[in-house]
Amino acid sequence: MRVFFFLTCFFYCLDGFSQFGDTYQSSQIYKQNNVRSRIMMFDYNRYRTRIVDNFDRYGMIIGHIEYDTTGLNIRYRSELKYDSTDKLVNETGYNYSHFDSVKCISVLSETPDTIQIQIKYDSLNRIIKKTFINSSGRKYYEIVFGFSPMMETERSFNRDSSLFEIVMYYDVLYVENRSSATFSDATGQKTRSWDYTFKNFFDRSGKIKRRKVQGEFYPEKPDKPDIYFQEMDYQYMSTGLLIKRLSSDCNDNSLKLFAMVFDYKFW
Repeated sequence: MRVFFFLTCFFYCLDGFSQFGDTYQSSQIYKQNNVRSRIMMFDYNRYRTRIVDNFDRYGMIIGHIEYDTTGLNIRYRSELKYDSTDKLVNETGYNYSHFDSVKCISVLSETPDTIQIQIKYDSLNRIIKKTFINSSGRKYYEIVFGFSPMMETERSFNRDSSLFEIVMYYDVLYVENRSSATFSDATGQKTRSWDYTFKNFFDRSGKIKRRKVQGEFYPEKPDKPDIYFQEMDYQYMSTGLLIKRLSSDCNDNSLKLFAMVFDYKFW
């Protein structure tokens, strides 16, 4: 399964995984359609998790909210601000959850931990790095962007040690053709890793229509790649807005299906 959904499930404290990832659509699409909010939901009965992105009238994302499995309690939210040239100048996160390492569960709090997100640009005004600093002043996450080739590296930290590193290489913006990850324990010892490759199919307008994945997940199953979904198909409104991502797995001849569905509110 794609890194996007893995992180959405296990690392709610990180922002942007609804709007970005392979479900990303440009601000122009949202502006043309007068989109005020996009709500992503998971098409299953057990959980009611939803992820909401809010946009201004120019189609720029200005808010991101992630709810827990009840669909009622906020786990994480962020606010984004831009200057007159649409350059992102401030991003602040509010993390309502923390992981209890003793009980191995995520615990919600009514008072959030405020996350300052430092943004670094290059000489061409491209974002090249985002650093996430919690209220105690500790860097706990960073995202580094590259352009030749187009790629993204995400790292989680425990004090000065990296707990995981994920590297994604893109065909086009946010649609990767390869992703690899390494997870480590607190001592720096590698515990598991994966390496996925994707074959992407686009329509004539450049929208992603279908993806096929191959990969390896080890060391737990060195002889059997642990890929939950092998194919993903995307459905759009006639106006170009994404309404569903349907994933399927034919590994065991039993066509398992899973859908992300999208609803919209308009200005």
